[in-house]
Amino acid sequence: MTMQNQYVFNNLVADINQPLELMAYSIYKADKNEIAVNLGRAGLPKTQIDLELKKFHDLVLNSPSILQNYHTRARALGEGLVVEIKQGIRDEAKADFIERVQQLVKTEKSWYHHLGVWIMDAIKGVASTIMVIILFGGVYSLTLTKEERSNLYSAAGQSVVDAVSGELPVIDKYKELKAQKERETKEKAAKEQKAKPQN
Repeated sequence: MTMQNQYVFNNLVADINQPLELMAYSIYKADKNEIAVNLGRAGLPKTQIDLELKKFHDLVLNSPSILQNYHTRARALGEGLVVEIKQGIRDEAKADFIERVQQLVKTEKSWYHHLGVWIMDAIKGVASTIMVIILFGGVYSLTLTKEERSNLYSAAGQSVVDAVSGELPVIDKYKELKAQKERETKEKAAKEQKAKPQN
């Protein structure tokens, strides 16, 4: 029987490196096994089962269409396997993508979180400015007279108010100087107008 199986093998497998040809032989062996199991369940003796398997073997060897059918079934099985593998890869990639997105969403902070952090930083900045004004004002006031201390406290209070209200010293000073120059220019023009003799 080994020689007979080898002979069927040689008819189905021309190249042992071709998976579809090896699958064709595997399908043949599965069919042969199915026949043996069914005959055994029917209660036939082993000699009768062997005889029926030999008939099946000879039928396959003598029928090019049956041999071709094994190759066709192998090709269909291979295509199904490829589809299944592709689907498995797709499903796995999809699941991996979803998991990565979910992890990214968990680690990403929302816009209101960033807004809250920004507001807290702004409050810390204002608070630290006020603390510096109070600290250095207090230390400096120790070297002043009572009247000078009163003026310093008034100025420090105004600085605190300016810091809280968001005064921008450079821009505010620029605007103040610009307004002053405009006033001076108007006053100068008015004086020159008055100085001109009227007809």
